Amino acid sequence: GVCAGVLGLIVAPIVGGCKEGAKGALCGLCAGLVGAVVLPVTGAVIGSTQIIRGIINTPEAIIESGKGKIWNHDKREWTEWHVLALPDEEDTDTYNGGAGRGGASGTSSGSRGEREEGDFYALLDVAPTATDDEIRKQYYLLARKWHPDKCPGDPEAKLRFQKLGEAYQVLSNPALRARYDAGGTDSVTDANFVDPSLFFAMLFGNEKFEFLVGELMISGLARMGGNLSQKQMARQQAQREAKLAVNLTALLRRYVEGDEEGFRVAMRDQAAELISQSYGEQLLPCIGEAYRMQAEIHLGNIFMSTVSRVAYQVNILKSQLNGATAAFKVFRAQQDIEAAAKRNKSAAEESSGGGAGDGPAASSEQRAAAEEVA
Repeated sequence: GVCAGVLGLIVAPIVGGCKEGAKGALCGLCAGLVGAVVLPVTGAVIGSTQIIRGIINTPEAIIESGKGKIWNHDKREWTEWHVLALPDEEDTDTYNGGAGRGGASGTSSGSRGEREEGDFYALLDVAPTATDDEIRKQYYLLARKWHPDKCPGDPEAKLRFQKLGEAYQVLSNPALRARYDAGGTDSVTDANFVDPSLFFAMLFGNEKFEFLVGELMISGLARMGGNLSQKQMARQQAQREAKLAVNLTALLRRYVEGDEEGFRVAMRDQAAELISQSYGEQLLPCIGEAYRMQAEIHLGNIFMSTVSRVAYQVNILKSQLNGATAAFKVFRAQQDIEAAAKRNKSAAEESSGGGAGDGPAASSEQRAAAEEVA
């Protein structure tokens, strides 16, 4: 308010003088003086009001958050977390997979039979004009359905999952998609495909860890077509936390009921299985540390909870910084690969007229998933 008032006191006479001469400058000076008084006073009143509200509401916030409640921005009240997790009418269409919005699965039904067997668009059940969100959604839904972990011992499912991964790696990469649209499958046979299981895990996480971390936000966005409001995203997060609370209760039941040795044996066996998964050695310690810090926040006294909450936020910032650094390194590496590929292509064209690859179909979505898990 003070800054705006001083600025008005200086600018108003100048603008008035330029437009109407001395009379305008005088009027501008008067307006500037009024602003110089009114704006600081208004700012001081608003600031004081917010400070007083903060002082009044802080004890209630500490008590209610200590009870495990969260602030409902829609109703402007403290509420149980499971209430926020319940869907309302606004979410009906979204949680049904986007029916009625022209989703990806409905766009290609009329043309799929007209395309050749093995066509990438047909594999993902999308139209050639499908958007990136539609392609991502279909890949996520179909890859989950045909994932080898869900179809153990089924060679057909394994092959289908591999083909889905290759199709998405091409269609999610603008350069490879353009080549594919122009020349078909033969034009992308030299692409550097990432192992489909590893690629899926990098994008959407490993399902083996889902009972501990829930469905990642990027997975939920892919499943719902990427069309979520802030309210729906908050509700999805609340539902995720509710499911994790139920899972944690089930995991701890044996210990709570007195079977400590059986609990330890079961947890060691489960940890051994998880650590054998892709990125298991890195993910499991991070997940354990996150649970430990959350326990300190919710079970400690006011002072210890505050300290633990600050430490948790610092840990999140460090994870985001590490994720951004890693993403930058990946970007630089991909740029180097693409530059090398272009040089190879030019050399090949000069010698034999052939084409070279576009480099690996890497995606920036991997960074978002890594940051969320961390």
